[in-house]
Formats: sequence, C-alpha cells, structure tokens
Amino acid sequence: MSVTDRSSRWRALLGDSECTIIVSKVEDQVLGFISFGKHREPQASPEEGEVWTMYVHPKAWRTGVGRTLIAEALSALEHRGCTSTWVWVLAANAQAIAFYSACGFKLQAVSMRYFQLGDQRLEEVALVRDAAPRSSGA
Repeated sequence: MSVTDRSSRWRALLGDSECTIIVSKVEDQVLGFISFGKHREPQASPEEGEVWTMYVHPKAWRTGVGRTLIAEALSALEHRGCTSTWVWVLAANAQAIAFYSACGFKLQAVSMRYFQLGDQRLEEVALVRDAAPRSSGA
C-alpha cells in the first residue's frame, strides 16, 4: 500500500466516531495498536463488535502486548453491550489465526471473503469470540 493510501486510511479511521484506538508504547516507542468498534457489516446486529485492525511490532511478539490489547478491546466492547466480537484475518496468516484462537476466538467455517489490495486479490476469514457470560450476582 502506498504512503498516500495508508495516510488516507488512517485519516478515515481517526475521524470515525465509531472507532476506538488503543496504543501500547514504552517511552516514545510504539509497540502495537488495536482499533475496534461496532461490526462494520450493514447486516450485523448492534450487539456485534469487531476488531478493525491490530498490529504488534515483531520485537514485541510473545511479550503480552497483543494479549493486553485484545483484552482491553474485548472489555470495552462488552461494556458497550457487544455479545460477540469478530476479527477478519488473511486466510494465509496462520500465526494471526493461532493468536486469535489462543485468545478464545473460533474460526468461522463459512466466512471466507475476498478483498482487493492494489493489484492483489486477498482471501480473509473471520474468527468470532462470544462475550464471557455475565454473573447473575446470586
């Protein structure tokens, strides 16, 4: 993706009132970030959340940064009333699929879709995690 395209996407993301972004950093070094909000598909129910983007710098892999970011996003989405959270991952990204699976997401067998990125047609799949059951307080 060109710098112009990437800048345009970030401007749109930062200007979207439905989007929340959490950044993990140490001193002035960004270790990772996650953006999330309501599920973006028009037919999705209001109780469905979505992780829109997530990135952790390779130097911060296996340090807990990714798990902390996803835990914060899931907590915020549950607080907003979301009963499930979706994330779309490139089908060929076995490492990301394994990460989300370890965080309680389940691969949706019939979720495959394609999108165009420049001149490439890429396949992605969805993983979904249901919110933790709420205690009845009894």
